[in-house]
Amino acid sequence: MYENPFIQLTAFTLSMWVQVDTSTTFHTAFSYSTTRQSNGLSMEVRSTETRILLDDEIRSFPPVFDGHWHHLCLTWTNVDGKYSMYIDGISKGQGNFKTGHVIPEGAVVLGQEQDSFKGGFSSSQALQGNLTSVNMWDKVLTAEEVSSLANKCYTAEGNVIKWTDFHEKITGNLKLNCARFCDN
Repeated sequence: MYENPFIQLTAFTLSMWVQVDTSTTFHTAFSYSTTRQSNGLSMEVRSTETRILLDDEIRSFPPVFDGHWHHLCLTWTNVDGKYSMYIDGISKGQGNFKTGHVIPEGAVVLGQEQDSFKGGFSSSQALQGNLTSVNMWDKVLTAEEVSSLANKCYTAEGNVIKWTDFHEKITGNLKLNCARFCDN
């Protein structure tokens, strides 16, 4: 768990690499909750869709449910609510939601949905698979920058959340695996 990675966020880019086990149908890769909202920001991989939730509003995109590594990247700004979802560096959807919304301080959990602030965990909503290079910036990266992230194994670290920050925050039945995922 990573508590209070920021105070207020009005724009972001969330980037990660994920590989899911296809024997289960629901995987939460990223969960951010606040005292006011358990689904402040979530990214889920399901058998039928890739799904994001921002303050409980849902947007759905094509599934990445094939056992292979995929780069997922979501950008959003509260100025006009514009979001873009990229899968493997290619835009898979964009639109507007949550114009003017400010994401308050809270807690990040990787690989598990939070049904309450910093808790309410259910094994049926846990990630079964692999996750790496989770990074967040406090700005919207361009399509070119996202494409660059998706075409490199080891990506630049975010200025809000850095993958290396999680290395010392591992709890539960997780283990740090330093295998080169790009070799697959």
